Amino acid sequence: MFSYADVMTMSCKKDAIVNIGGFIGMRDDKLFNQCCVFNIMFEGYITYGGLAGRDMNAIAQGLYEGTDFEYLESRVKQVEYLGNRLMESGIPVQQPIGGHAVLWMPNVFLPGLKKEEFQAQTLAIQLYLEIGRAWRGDRSTACRPGSCNP
Repeated sequence: MFSYADVMTMSCKKDAIVNIGGFIGMRDDKLFNQCCVFNIMFEGYITYGGLAGRDMNAIAQGLYEGTDFEYLESRVKQVEYLGNRLMESGIPVQQPIGGHAVLWMPNVFLPGLKKEEFQAQTLAIQLYLEIGRAWRGDRSTACRPGSCNP
């Protein structure tokens, strides 16, 4: 599969079932060397990306466990179930629904707001104000004082 890509990314939070990490892979040596400068500035050295050894071990274990076909099937079905329930409720989501995430379409909820005016962030903030919890990709969840029900 990797042989067909020029550049690829992976979020270990989702694909390796851990709390930190990921990778970027690329074919082009020149591009790789250019990206290494930014990696060092923002993430750490290219050999470990600023991760602790325990995090690297957790990624290895998560990748091993995450390739189990029963796990993958249940994960894809969970995402599909959520996407279908949202659509049945009239909430627009990007289609087709993938196995990785359900992507909502903030431009439908906030048609007067331009993309450059941070539609997704504005919608997440509004959801937080209305229900006390907001999710925006990186599981940025919070509750209003006295309203959390774990």
